Amino acid sequence: MVARGGRSPARRRHRLCRPVSAEPSAVVGEIELILFQPHLQRTKLCDMEDQELDLLYVKKRDQLKEVVASMIKPKIVQGRTLNGTEFVSFLGQILEALKKVYNERMGRAGLPVSVDKLQQFHDLAKDEARRLFNKQHFGKHHAAQSIFKLDEEIKKVYRNFGQANEYQSSKLCEARFSEFEDKMEHLQVLKLPSMAKFDAGFLLCNQSFEMDCVGPAKESYQRRMSKMLARSRALFIKEYNNKLFNWLVIFSLVMVVIGRFLIKFFLLEVAAWVLFAFLETYTRLFWSSESLYYKSTTPSGT
Repeated sequence: MVARGGRSPARRRHRLCRPVSAEPSAVVGEIELILFQPHLQRTKLCDMEDQELDLLYVKKRDQLKEVVASMIKPKIVQGRTLNGTEFVSFLGQILEALKKVYNERMGRAGLPVSVDKLQQFHDLAKDEARRLFNKQHFGKHHAAQSIFKLDEEIKKVYRNFGQANEYQSSKLCEARFSEFEDKMEHLQVLKLPSMAKFDAGFLLCNQSFEMDCVGPAKESYQRRMSKMLARSRALFIKEYNNKLFNWLVIFSLVMVVIGRFLIKFFLLEVAAWVLFAFLETYTRLFWSSESLYYKSTTPSGT
């Protein structure tokens, strides 16, 4: 708008219809308030009184002031309006409280858990923290900065939970691995070796480990467990076959003694000698005592 004075109607009308893109504006409902340039030299506006300005300009300026004032909502906490310093402090307290909410939700995961399950807890806890934050009204500028800061803090806490989950998973799986390794060693020294008993213990250890070992360390410990079980089974079969072979050799010699000296049964003695010769010659030439009776195969279910 133009200042009042002896200016020509044409110049006055020209300035009335000359909006400037940098001029302030606001939208109320469907009505947009635009202030037109009231003077070619804007720096002189500060020196001009309202009486020197066009009435329409003054009216729209006052309307714009009212609109801006209605859009500004001071932050009130417990009936008290916060100043700038108090607002920043209050915002920090809110972020700290939301971080505690996130920590509490993540604590319900019950470590160790799988990586996917931990991610699910993270997503739920993060959504809860953001939902609580959105209930507060901090303005677009402060909200954007605060959300960014909240996300950064949540990332740090999530990394800590990830590291704790890996540690707890390794600790649990290592304990189970050592426990089942001891059981396998115990099965190796049975006084009366039994393949059925060993296989039952073998499957029980493997199935229990699959259920008990959870978390990010499970995959690596599964490989260790498979190697340990395969090694234990191969060693058991080797020892089992050796013991069985030795018992058969002793049995054949006992039958020789019984057939010759006790019951004096020639056919029994001959059969015992044949068995002894077979065990001592043929098996050593073509097979080994370790593979004569049982082969090192993994039972089903492993």
